[in-house]
Amino acid sequence: MKRVLKTLWRIDDNVVVRMIDTNLFVFQFFNIEDKNKVLDGRPWAFDNQILLLKETKADEQPSDVEFNSCSFWIRLIDVPFGRRNKQYAREVGDCIGECLEVDDFDSLGWEKFMRVKVIVDINKPLQRGLKVVVDVNTTKWVGFKYERLGDFCYYCGRIGHNDKDCDAKDCREGDSPIVFQYGPFLSASPLQ
Repeated sequence: MKRVLKTLWRIDDNVVVRMIDTNLFVFQFFNIEDKNKVLDGRPWAFDNQILLLKETKADEQPSDVEFNSCSFWIRLIDVPFGRRNKQYAREVGDCIGECLEVDDFDSLGWEKFMRVKVIVDINKPLQRGLKVVVDVNTTKWVGFKYERLGDFCYYCGRIGHNDKDCDAKDCREGDSPIVFQYGPFLSASPLQ
């Protein structure tokens, strides 16, 4: 894992990795620029699983560390031409979670999508999109694609397991058919 991540992160100095508990690791960086580069580049994935990173505090115990959010670059798909501006992209990002950044885009609005970096609550289902008001009594659907999403459940839309291991799927009533509202269409490769 250390070798793969160090190559992926393209860091200058060494990093020490220690396993604290099952699926809980401490990464110690020896270069502040390397640490900031890794934290700013989130999310990262290892073996197609999201690697949740959090800077620890000196008085924090490993058992108290909670990983309940992750920042993602999210593509806003099919935004109406009249709404293609940074302020609108930020407003949509804030509807998803806490909008951290809006990517630069063509000022004419001819690009296929807009991008926002948002802190997403990973305990909730991923949002597939959002209905936006474009005129009185008129709404349009703006779809979302998450960059570097990794594995997630196609049944309940949550990160951390897949549909084969989903408790919610096993708790459905009677013999009702399984309906998958999520799928690979929510994933996008990161921009280079």
